Amino acid sequence: MQYRDARPVQFKVILLGEAGVGKTSLFQRFRSRHIPSTPKSALMLDCYQYSRQFAVGPDSCPVQLDLWDTANMERVRSLTESYFRETAATLLVYDIADSVSLKRIPYWQQELSYHTPDSTTNKIFLIGNKSDLEALQYDCDHTTVSYAKEVIGKQCKDVISVFEVSAKEDCCVERMFHAVAEHLWQCHTAGARKGSKRSNPASDEDEKAQDSSFRLEDNQLDSSGTSGKGCC
Repeated sequence: MQYRDARPVQFKVILLGEAGVGKTSLFQRFRSRHIPSTPKSALMLDCYQYSRQFAVGPDSCPVQLDLWDTANMERVRSLTESYFRETAATLLVYDIADSVSLKRIPYWQQELSYHTPDSTTNKIFLIGNKSDLEALQYDCDHTTVSYAKEVIGKQCKDVISVFEVSAKEDCCVERMFHAVAEHLWQCHTAGARKGSKRSNPASDEDEKAQDSSFRLEDNQLDSSGTSGKGCC
């Protein structure tokens, strides 16, 4: 089936995490594929929402990600309901060189749950930014991935996968966004198939197995961009 002329499926994706972890830099990479030498804070941007299309799957299906930045509202803990409304995926961002920002991830997951209590479709990805600061990483070979998998994975059971990126060096950022688009598309098409095959129990089991294969606790930490300190 050809999707070249098809209308893209849209997904809202939000950035969440401590101030200073690089959410706005990731947003700027998404928006223009480069970061100014002196990045502006989200409060100084003329907008904090931007849309881009991705071609995913073997048929190059069009998927549009609508990425939202917090506009520094997390500094005053004033994130509004509209920021979380109709979110398809959340990128929980931490600073690889700042262990406190990683340990604060469960807090942000709780904030997400508080603002989206009825959401069962929000997909959560853990993003370790600033991988270019390798010399400052705390036991960078093991601690980040180990903590993310063993601790964050237990407290934030909905986390699907971990990515380590560098917005500054544009390392693995595009691959991360493409992987998010691909996963959302797979969930969308799986949901459509499930809706049309409710009378087939075997089909339901297949869908459950496919969904669980993306989860963090199922060891989706490999060298293809979901973890590790190497650049793409």
